[in-house]
Amino acid sequence: MDALQWTFDEAVKTQSKVTIMFCYRLIAEFTDGATIDLKYKIEEAAKRKFREFELRNLNGLPVTYKFVMEVGFYHFRIEMFLQKNPVGLLVIGGSIVENFDEYKNLGFEKFIKQVQIPVVIVPHEKEAIQSQSVMQ
Repeated sequence: MDALQWTFDEAVKTQSKVTIMFCYRLIAEFTDGATIDLKYKIEEAAKRKFREFELRNLNGLPVTYKFVMEVGFYHFRIEMFLQKNPVGLLVIGGSIVENFDEYKNLGFEKFIKQVQIPVVIVPHEKEAIQSQSVMQ
C-alpha cells in the first residue's frame, strides 16, 4: 500500500499514467475446480483490497490508471509486461524484493541490471521507521 501511495503521489506531480500489477503464484489444487475457485478467491480479494485503496486515496485524483492481475513469478510477469508496454519507471514494494529468488535463483540485483529502466523500491512504513531508528 505504501508503494501504491508513493506511486500515485508521483504520478500526480508528473502527470503520468499508472499500471498497477498484482502478481501472484497459483499452486494447483487436487481438482481443476478447486484451482479455479482458489484463483477466483485470490483475484477477488486483490480487487477488493485495491478498490478500498482506490476509494480512500484516488477519489478525484487527475491520474489515469489501470489494475491488472498476472499469475506467475514476479520478475517474469514484470519482464513480460515491460517488453509489451512502454514504461518509464518501475515502482516495487519492499516486500516483493525478497521473493525474486523464487525462480531460477534470479536475484533482485540481476533483475535490476536486466530491466534497463529506473526502479524505485518503496519500503513498508514500519521498515522505514525501523531503518531510521537504527541510523539514529
